[in-house]
Amino acid sequence: MSRSKLFPLAIALLAAPALAAGSNELTPAERQGLIAMITRCMPPINTTGQSMTTIDLRLNPDGSVAAESKVIASPTPEIGKAMLRAAVVCGPYRLPPEKYEKWKQILVDFDLGPAKPN
Repeated sequence: MSRSKLFPLAIALLAAPALAAGSNELTPAERQGLIAMITRCMPPINTTGQSMTTIDLRLNPDGSVAAESKVIASPTPEIGKAMLRAAVVCGPYRLPPEKYEKWKQILVDFDLGPAKPN
């Protein structure tokens, strides 16, 4: 019988929609800052194996989460809803306004894979 383990969010990765490279791209530091802002509100997730949740995060110009944001993939509806709710609660996100076209839609992958042994 397998036992579920409770562990915090392992990794959050950002994948911007297909956009041409340019001077308005988010820098690695800006992308990491967004990841840090999102993950601070993530709840511990109870899962038995590796699982990936993907959120299509749509942001308004003020950095708040738009109603069009949705769960793309999740091991369970409850996990997907919890991850989307956490993204909403953590907003608004402080991102460079001049780069809005680059961050108005971001796919966020949450790797909820098994906890690593100590």
